[in-house]
Order: sequence, then C-alpha cells, then structure tokens
Amino acid sequence: MNFGKLMLLFFAQFCLGASLLGEEQAEAGGLSVLEQQLALTELWLDAKCAYDEIPGMSLALVKSGEVLWTHAVGLSDVAQKKPLESDSIFCVASISKLFTALAVMQLRDAGQLGLDDPVVEHLPWFEIGQVHSEGGKITIRSLLTHSSGLPREIKGSYWTGDFDFPDEEELKKGIGERSTLYAHQRKYQYSNLGFSLLGAIVEKVSGKPYAIYVQEKILIPLEMGSTFMERPAGEARERIVVGYTIKNRAGERAAIDFRSAEAFTAAAGMWSTAADLAKFSAWQQRALAGEKQDLLDANTLREMQRPHWMGGNWGWARGLGFYLDKVEGGVLVGHGGVCPGQKSQLWSQPEERLAVIVLANAASADPGGVAKVILRGFRQILRTRSGRERKVGVMEEGHRDYLGTYHRKIRGGELEVFAWGGKLATLYFPSDNPFEDFSTFKELEKDHFRHHYSNQWAGQLLDFGRDEEGVVSTLIRSGCLWKKVKN
Repeated sequence: MNFGKLMLLFFAQFCLGASLLGEEQAEAGGLSVLEQQLALTELWLDAKCAYDEIPGMSLALVKSGEVLWTHAVGLSDVAQKKPLESDSIFCVASISKLFTALAVMQLRDAGQLGLDDPVVEHLPWFEIGQVHSEGGKITIRSLLTHSSGLPREIKGSYWTGDFDFPDEEELKKGIGERSTLYAHQRKYQYSNLGFSLLGAIVEKVSGKPYAIYVQEKILIPLEMGSTFMERPAGEARERIVVGYTIKNRAGERAAIDFRSAEAFTAAAGMWSTAADLAKFSAWQQRALAGEKQDLLDANTLREMQRPHWMGGNWGWARGLGFYLDKVEGGVLVGHGGVCPGQKSQLWSQPEERLAVIVLANAASADPGGVAKVILRGFRQILRTRSGRERKVGVMEEGHRDYLGTYHRKIRGGELEVFAWGGKLATLYFPSDNPFEDFSTFKELEKDHFRHHYSNQWAGQLLDFGRDEEGVVSTLIRSGCLWKKVKN
C-alpha cells in the first residue's frame, strides 16, 4: 500500500485549509496511528533532503510479509529537475552480496557444494600468493564471512574514473598478482574479491551464468521485475537515477554515470528499486514465519542471519552474507551498498518482522542512519494490528489556522507546526529523529499554548501573533520570533 500521495494531501489539508480529504478524514474520525506516523516521516524526509543537500531518497517499510509503505522524495536528476519516483532504479552495490549468498546456500541445500569446500575445488584456476599458509585452504564459508584473508580488491582503479571493471579473464590475472593479507579465518577483512569468487562458484556449480541463475532462481520467483544484475537498458534505463559526489570545498559536486561491475557483479553489480527490495524483505519475513519457503528453507535463512564472525567487541557480526548490528532494542540484519554517487541500506529486525529500505543518490547520504531512525520510530506501533489501525484525535477547527512552516531570521532553521493526535505539535528542522524531537501543546487561551508533557520543555509557551486582517503570521517560542512562511 502506497501512502505517499495520501500523506502529502494530509499535510496539505492542515496547511492549506479544509480540503476534500480533510473533510473526509474528519468525518471518519481522524487518521490511524500508522498514517499519522507515516505523515510525520514524510515531513521529516522532505526536510532532511533539503538540509542535508541530498538530491533524493526512495524508501519502503515492510511488516510481517506486507509492504506497508513506499515513498520517494526529491530529484532523480538535478539538472533536468526530474522527480524521483518509487520505481526509480539505483545501483545498490553491495546489497548484491545478499543475493549471492542466497544463491550459494540454495546450491548447498541441493547438495551441489559444501560451505567448507576449498575454493580451488570448484575454481581450479584460483591461485593466489599464500603468505600465511598455516591457516589452511580458503573455503566458501570464509568468503561468505569475509574471513578468508583475501584483500578487498585486485589491483586497479576501477572504482573511479571510467569505472573500467575487470572481466573474468582480468579477474583471474589480477588474483595471480595478489597475495593474502592474513591467515585463513584469523581476521576479518571485507572483500569484494571474495564475493566475486562466490559468483564464479555459482556459475561453475549451477552450469549457468551468475546473472541468469539469480534471475531464474530468485528475482523471477519474487517478482522483482525492476531488479537487474547489470546496468539496465531499454525502458528501465530511463528510470536510473543520477548519482552525485560529495561536495568539494567550493560547494560543487559532480554527477556520476556508473557502469556495470562486470566480474564484480556478484559483489556489487545489482540495480534495483526500494519497492523490489521490499519484496525481498517481505519474502524473508514470510519464510521465517513458515509461510513461504519455496526459495530457501527457513532454517537455512536463520543460519545465514546468525553470527558466524564476531567483531567490534561483539557489537556487530557477520552472518553468511548478512551483516548483523547490535542496537538498542535488538539485532538488525541486512546489508548496505556504496556505489559511486549512490548509497543504500536494507535493515531488517527479524524478531519484530520489520524491515526498512533506504536508497539515496548522493555520496554524502546516510541511508543506514535514516533506516535505523524509522525502525525505532515504527517498532512499537506496528507490534499489533489494532494498535496501528487505532484512530487518533481530530484537531479542533480553530487550531488549523496555526499550522504551517515558520522561519526565524537570525538563527535559521524552520519550525513546523502540525497536528498530532488532535493536539498542536511543533518540530524543529533540521532534526535527527522526528519521533523523539517533536513537542505537543495544550491551549491556555486563544493564540496561547503551553507544552503538554513534563520533560525538558515543561512549561514552555507558544504564543501566536496575527496580522491586521486577523491571520496568524508569527509565533514566539523560547524568546525567538518565528514568521510564518507557508500555510
């Protein structure tokens, strides 16, 4: 279900007066808790893109095997002023590793390979300088957990310039020119090279090109029709976003046209949409609940999402392909992606059956941080269906005059005044966490409100001013004058 347009209209009814949707919502008894939370999320995302100077973001929220929400904000192409859509296609880079790991585990469950098989057993051409031979032969398991001792890349600068990634023959040659960094299974070393080898193993064992295998065994069954294992062509090419570098000291940034990753496709070559990755997350939730196990046995998926290599003083871990992050409230599993000019994150919280996907077309974006904020914000209200469907209060008609965006001249930023549970609420932008940063107020008398909760803002006053025509035009909060710039 896509709430994007609904939420835009929701805020329009408060900012622009009584729209048809506003009247319908009032008659229906207000928005649900979920709709209200999504509205606040979209308000925050719009401000975040503006203040963090991110051209655009595409997102999705998944709960209990159902895609609850998709949303797009900002621009796909800044020069052309092309809006970013929910079906805009991003290079999701290392999220590819989840699909490669899934392919390996499918073949393992089919009895066609073993996780402790030496890589050379399936790839006889795999020869690398073994500086630390005491660790034994490099195995499939160690490639999946980044504990093989392999370097991150082969020699070359293919991640910059013309993105001239090596083909299969160049990969083989490049491996022969490198040596291991550590003994096998002694230390963690993230390795795109290792997952490129896993892609080659999938090809060798299945007898099919890696991209064809993933398409037939994963993408088509999950109906991920906007996901590609190389830069898409044809109609889909028109939906590819333009990526942008970090701004330099002169405030300039360049547009980046990324290519296909060639022999590194299994490590970082996937292109997809937030909506398609939401389907992938929904399948995981259904599979773990025993509802849909056609791609992979639920116990195998659990095996992939368990810690297999601990790091960071046990604060994070590697599963089989999956990254695990210990956070307040549980453990997140998923993966991020960093493509030149684009960044992505897929985070799931299996015990909550909750997942968030965030894709951004700027190297300066923090999709992982955004995803964590949304997960924390929605975790509690989504635990029960009755909780998220419960209706919130409807704002008094006379209070709608206060709603809108306010600016202050000296200190900058903006203050959004909006409705929350029938009460008047304020949220200052920029904000790192809208679900924790907003405040609600109760009316003392006309145009005068006091903070509703007893926290650090207890007793804070909100005083609105009107112009000669009686229209709300200013507010004073904490000794600062704010002028209304948008209804």
